[in-house]
Amino acid sequence: MNAPSSATLPPRVALHDLGIVIACRFDSRERRENLEAMLRCLGRMYDGLDVHVIEDAPAPEGKALGDLPGVTWHARPNDGKFHRTRLLNEGFFQLTDRPYVATWDTDVIPHPGGVGAALTALAEGKGMVLPFDGRFNDLRGRSRQALVTMDDPTPEVMDWYRVAMGGGTRPRARDLKLVNSDSVGGVVFYDRAALRAFGGYNEDFVTWGFEDEEIAARAALFGYPRVRVDGFPVVHLWHPRITRNIWFYLRPNRNRDLREEIGKLDRAAVEALRDKGTFGRIA
Repeated sequence: MNAPSSATLPPRVALHDLGIVIACRFDSRERRENLEAMLRCLGRMYDGLDVHVIEDAPAPEGKALGDLPGVTWHARPNDGKFHRTRLLNEGFFQLTDRPYVATWDTDVIPHPGGVGAALTALAEGKGMVLPFDGRFNDLRGRSRQALVTMDDPTPEVMDWYRVAMGGGTRPRARDLKLVNSDSVGGVVFYDRAALRAFGGYNEDFVTWGFEDEEIAARAALFGYPRVRVDGFPVVHLWHPRITRNIWFYLRPNRNRDLREEIGKLDRAAVEALRDKGTFGRIA
C-alpha cells in the first residue's frame, strides 16, 4: 500500500455519547473500498467508537468489517430494494443506546473539528445537526484511488481538507471538486430523544431520495430545525452512480411525492401518525 502523507493530524475527538449507524449495500467495488478507508480514518480520529455497519444485500459480504475496534457488522439479507430508512431506525433504536446518534454514509469523511462542534451543538439542545457547512467536495481519480489503498489514509484526508478550506495546495488538486455548496445529507447527527419524539425515519421511504428532507421538516415542527456547523466542508470519496445494480436504489418519484404529502401536515397530525407507528419501528 502507499505511504501516507506527512500532514499533522488534529486532536482526537471523544465520541462516547455518539452511536454511528452506517447503512450500506456494496453495489460497486469502489463503495466497499471507500467504506473500508473511512473506517480506518474513524479509528485514528476518534475515541469511544460505537459504529454499526448494517449491510442490506442479497448476500451480505462484509463480515470482516467487524474486526475493527469499535465497529460491529450486521447482516440483513434482502433481495429487494435497499431500505435505508428501516436500517437507520434499527440502528438508532435497537443497536445503540447512546444519547446521540448519527447517520453516516459509506463514502463521507467529515472533519473531526466539525464532528466535535456538532456534538457541542447537541449538548446545547439542538436536535438535528450537520457537522459541516453545506460544502460537499468529491475526491476523484488517482487521488481518491491512492487514498483508499493506504493503511492509514487519515493524514491524506486532512491534506485534502486543507485544500478544500483554501489553506493548501496539492498535485492533482483538480481531483477535489465542489459539487454542492448547500448539501443536506451524507452525515447527520441527532439527539436520540428528539429523534424519537418526531418519529424516527419514515420507513415508507425506500432507497435514497428526499428522506432527509422529510425528516428535517418533521423535526422543525417539534422545535428542532436542522442546523449546520460553520467553517467546515465535507470530503466525499467518489464512486460510480450508474452500476448494474442501480435498480436497488431507484424510487425517487414516489419518495418525492411522499415528502410533499408529509410536508403538508401540522404537528398534531404528525404526532397522531407517530403514535400509530406510521413512520417506523422505533421501540
